[in-house]
Amino acid sequence: MATIVGGKGSFMLAAHDTEYKMSKVEIGRPAPGPNDVAIDIVFCGMCHSDLHCINGDWAVGKYPIAPGHEIAGVVRAVGDKAAGSFNVGEKVAV
Repeated sequence: MATIVGGKGSFMLAAHDTEYKMSKVEIGRPAPGPNDVAIDIVFCGMCHSDLHCINGDWAVGKYPIAPGHEIAGVVRAVGDKAAGSFNVGEKVAV
């Protein structure tokens, strides 16, 4: 899903530069589409690749960066064309 610039309603911890200082940032998210599974994230893990992104080692260069791509949560919505057999309320990990 894309992030809506200047949007509201979702929060993330983000690094704003290579200093690793994280702060809470509010963003907007579009409504899930027919192929999407929306997840309310409960836990998020960071690995060394996330630190490389914050540090600028891979020339990502777009801040703020919300590190963490290993997530666990609860399914909030399922599009009618989404792959798999996900159900609202089901615990999932990505």
